[in-house]
Amino acid sequence: MKTNMLIIFFILSCIFSSLAQASPIQNQVVQIAAGPYHSLVLKEDGTVWAWGLNNNGQLGDGTTANISKPVQVSGLSHVTMLTAGYHSLSLKEDGTVWAWGYNNWGQLGDGTTINRYRPVQVSDLSNVIMISAGEYHSLALKGDGSVWAWGYNGHGELGFGTTTDKKDLNRSLDFQILSRLLLESIIVWLYKMMVLSGHGD
Repeated sequence: MKTNMLIIFFILSCIFSSLAQASPIQNQVVQIAAGPYHSLVLKEDGTVWAWGLNNNGQLGDGTTANISKPVQVSGLSHVTMLTAGYHSLSLKEDGTVWAWGYNNWGQLGDGTTINRYRPVQVSDLSNVIMISAGEYHSLALKGDGSVWAWGYNGHGELGFGTTTDKKDLNRSLDFQILSRLLLESIIVWLYKMMVLSGHGD
């Protein structure tokens, strides 16, 4: 009986040891996010890890090779929040926003429509406390309660009251203030944007 128990214990020890080594992110994840075909996790040390489809550089490892297990996003640290569409978006402790991946509509906010395989800082944006992403556009909530949007606007998802195709500008959409309300959250799903005020309106 004792021999059988020792064998079982040995087998279980091997299994759990293998599981612990299977992923570099195990037991350290504080947030998860997913685009249509890729996944992101934020570790407690502020690093970001990604896997899945990488045809537009959305994994942020400097390549376009698909990856089936977590790989660290290059040159990114002190991250506090993640979100994703066909691109990836992160918020750092200092209130800056960093983006990578698909950029055909300027959703990375770096002033171009060039796909980025490594994180780039969103231009002229600071004091951000929350981020969210649709498939092809991005949103940021600043500490003063203002909401900023950029990227694809073909269905009016940026909230400017127009559906002007901004792709022809060959640059990211200029940031514009949507609201000065004190906001609690931003929810984006595909082409829709909903802003909830502090009063639940």
